[in-house]
Amino acid sequence: MTIRIGTFQGTASEWDAFVRAQTAWTHFHLAGWRHIYEEVFGHEYIALEARSAEGSIVGVLPLVRVRSLVFGHYLVSMPFVNYGGPLGEAG
Repeated sequence: MTIRIGTFQGTASEWDAFVRAQTAWTHFHLAGWRHIYEEVFGHEYIALEARSAEGSIVGVLPLVRVRSLVFGHYLVSMPFVNYGGPLGEAG
């Protein structure tokens, strides 16, 4: 299977439909968290996708770029919440 990985280019509804179809999903994976991290916390939100050769989503990874005077500059999947991380189809 050929998979292309890159920055998510779809719609929030496409992201959420894929997330909700995965057995390990949590509400922390939903697209609405982008607004919270960017507008409330002021962090950059980076949504990554994996797509099949046919163009369907087969994996997602929500990331947040956190800059801290104490801890430095790093990428983390869904900081400040209990769940998050990659979701994908078994293949």
